[in-house]
Amino acid sequence: DHYRDSEFLVDAFTRYRMYLFLKKQYKDKFLVPCYDMDLVWHTHQVSTLHYTKDMNAILGFVLKHDDSVNDR
Repeated sequence: DHYRDSEFLVDAFTRYRMYLFLKKQYKDKFLVPCYDMDLVWHTHQVSTLHYTKDMNAILGFVLKHDDSVNDR
């Protein structure tokens, strides 16, 4: 039910933006987002054109999503 709570979602978006800020600072590090941030990230990727534009504007490159964390 908390995924329908607007305050929770605002916090998830904020945490996703913070994740992107960290990724910008530490491009070569493998950073694992928390579950709520990962859901926002997956949702962001649904619109591939917006995602590509946003990532290039924010990071200067398109951040690839790798769900194979078990391989690390």
